[in-house]
Amino acid sequence: MSFQLSDIIHIAKDDLKLVCRKPLDEAFLELLIDQVRSGVVVKVVTTEAQRGFFTENPFLLNKSITFVNEGGRLYLSEEALQDQAIIDFSEWYTFEETLKREAPERLDLQLQHFTQLISGASAFLEETDEVILDVKASSQHIKKGGEVTIEWTTSKANHVMLTGCGEVATQGKQVFRPAEDTIFKMSASDEMQTKREAIYVKVGGEVKVSYELAFLNKHSSEFTKLNVTTGPTHVYGLAQGNKVRLSWQSINCETVTVSPFDLNTKEGSYEFTSEENLEIKLEGMRGDEVYTQSIKLLVFPIAIHTQHLAEVLPAIVTNAAATITSSLVGKVAAYKKSGDRLLGQLRLQEMERFYELLEKIPFSEAETGPDVTFTQLEPLHKLKKKYTRKELSQMLDSIRKYDDTGS
Repeated sequence: MSFQLSDIIHIAKDDLKLVCRKPLDEAFLELLIDQVRSGVVVKVVTTEAQRGFFTENPFLLNKSITFVNEGGRLYLSEEALQDQAIIDFSEWYTFEETLKREAPERLDLQLQHFTQLISGASAFLEETDEVILDVKASSQHIKKGGEVTIEWTTSKANHVMLTGCGEVATQGKQVFRPAEDTIFKMSASDEMQTKREAIYVKVGGEVKVSYELAFLNKHSSEFTKLNVTTGPTHVYGLAQGNKVRLSWQSINCETVTVSPFDLNTKEGSYEFTSEENLEIKLEGMRGDEVYTQSIKLLVFPIAIHTQHLAEVLPAIVTNAAATITSSLVGKVAAYKKSGDRLLGQLRLQEMERFYELLEKIPFSEAETGPDVTFTQLEPLHKLKKKYTRKELSQMLDSIRKYDDTGS
């Protein structure tokens, strides 16, 4: 394990967060001690099962004591762990058989997970009478030109050092205007030991919440992405009773709210059933910056892709409509042979044909002649009553943009 990680341990210039399931050996601890002495804030989490391994090996225990006294932090956790390293708040690696650099998109989530991990773990070789250092930032994301306040308290410390300020009082606060992403490091020490902490403050960057809306395809039993209409409010059309999944992730947000579901995570997913029209709002915040995305889900009371909305007898169909129908029949046969690749387009044409016919169909029994089948008028009444023409147009745009394989 030492050989696998030694290639990236030296990369860390300011901060190193490490999760190791396997026992730490003396050579590896020596590498970490060198990093701590050079000013790197190092925190290591390993399994609670390794406690005996540390205490029963006097040489390893001595190295562990040195590591902690120099300012390193060693935690023992009872949770299931994944071997990983986070370097300077900007690079994330996993390692088992091989070392792998992970994509940065989920780095913020891994940093949150690491914080949760050490909050539930026990600190090894730390006593209540030792130096204590607590430091926090007023915000971990600020806009360009913005301020951040670093505040700290200590106990039993004689010397306290802060990045950019040198030695400071044992408690206090300092306002900074960083021009770029900055790692603030702080140390507190007495004659015997040192404690170190690091806080990462991001500067600038767009505040945004991206998302994907998908429905459960009954034929494939897989979720199929719904495509969105353009405009400030994203509009989707979907048949009643469909299972829907909303997935989202945020960029440069301190908090994210997903309503009306009362969810407050920076990324995640939520599944629900489309029973009625629904307004969804995603809101991401960083200080006084707010990003808002509104989503409108229009729910049809009938399966628009599988049920004919109206059955019209030949007498009411114009020659043009009849031509359209004949053309569609021919196209259906052709596309069936090619694997129904363009089935979504055919269904779109059927919807457009329906709108042509919709203008010709009366909506009261008094006006209705023998050319219209009474049993098919009910869904038309529902449709006309429930939706405005504008909303139907927006829904149709949504349908047009994806190749539906069944609702």
